[in-house]
Amino acid sequence: MLERARGLFGLAAVLTVPFLLRPKDELLEPAGNPLVIITPHNEAIRYEFSRAFRDYEQKAHGRSVRIEWRAPGGTSEITRLLASEYGAAFENYWETRVRRPWTARVAAAFANPAIRPGDEGPDPDDEKLARRTFLGSEVSSGIDLWFGGGSFDFIAHAAAGRLVEAMEAAAEHKRRSARATSRRTRPSL
Repeated sequence: MLERARGLFGLAAVLTVPFLLRPKDELLEPAGNPLVIITPHNEAIRYEFSRAFRDYEQKAHGRSVRIEWRAPGGTSEITRLLASEYGAAFENYWETRVRRPWTARVAAAFANPAIRPGDEGPDPDDEKLARRTFLGSEVSSGIDLWFGGGSFDFIAHAAAGRLVEAMEAAAEHKRRSARATSRRTRPSL
């Protein structure tokens, strides 16, 4: 009986000690500007990045950030997820805002870098219109940052119009922050 009690005490200690020793940092703060990051990285890397980036934002810019991680798997899964999210978002945009039928030709053209939207000539299947509309729209996947992966995938997504360069994103963020502040709304990341 005493042996059994020692075993249960040992098991309880093994289960509770990690909870008692974990850092007091709250990485999922209820307040702060949300920043949605998709990554193939493991939890340890996400934890360290979250902690360091929150501290940096607070010290450098005086604002708190709430990082919302998305980790659907590796780079291949992220690639498929982003393509799918943009496809669904643009289909909705195309049908509700442009008010045109969603066809297989439009679906294949809107993210196709080979389609030159400014080229002269006929556009009977709306391929150039779809590409031009997508590139000029604010259609989004809801993901702010892709952290990790490889340059091949980044180049392919950027050519499709699903990624923007960091400097371009920073300039756009600055413009939106200025507009949002002037309207007295919370700036978004």
